[in-house]
Amino acid sequence: MAQTVFKSEDPIGQRVMSVNDVQNGEAEHPERWPRVIGVVGDVRHRGLEGPGAASVYFSYLQRPFRIGDMKIVLKVQGDPNGFAAVTRQAVKEIDRNLPVEVEPMTQVFSRSTANRRYNVILLATFAGLALLLAAIGVYGVMSYAVSQSARELGIRIALGARALDVLKLVLAQGMFLAITGVVIGAFGAFALTRLMSTLLFEVTATDLSVFIGVPLLLVLVAMGACLVPARRALKVDPVIALRNE
Repeated sequence: MAQTVFKSEDPIGQRVMSVNDVQNGEAEHPERWPRVIGVVGDVRHRGLEGPGAASVYFSYLQRPFRIGDMKIVLKVQGDPNGFAAVTRQAVKEIDRNLPVEVEPMTQVFSRSTANRRYNVILLATFAGLALLLAAIGVYGVMSYAVSQSARELGIRIALGARALDVLKLVLAQGMFLAITGVVIGAFGAFALTRLMSTLLFEVTATDLSVFIGVPLLLVLVAMGACLVPARRALKVDPVIALRNE
């Protein structure tokens, strides 16, 4: 509100009038309007994904007609649920007819993000399953490729190929497929970022760390899936391979 109403002016010391002031006939008495004594950060009352709403904090002594929807925030040490009974009792000692509802701030925050959290957990679950299936697929393809190339690998070993050379050969085949898939997937993800933007909070849909970290994770998973078939290739007996030839 300070940025919208006062713009470049200093809001401290300025007087403000709300709609309630107009309804109560205070518009004709500027000297009664509340004076700004401080500016706080933006707040998001209607959800984290929306912009901060223009808000003003009044003393309840200045707005006694709004006392019905008052909320009091208590900062406590330890488990806040343990102070619910104490809080209710303190209010009852003032007025037994006052309704009291006590709720931890963590619960308020959790409720405001419940829908987004459910969608993210669902997407993360499917993403994890997709990653597992991709690793199994790479492992299966490489295992089949090694079994088909057993004779060739045996001949290479018989002709003096080092174990490291054989390992590099098998890993290169698997990683070529994995990196090709990652590049194609990165372009696809970039094209679909607009669909994901509604689920994000304070993170851009084209976040650089995500587009670097996730491909690296996929490459590492693919490398791990290729290592088992690659190590199996090192155990190919060149004598058996030559005999089959």
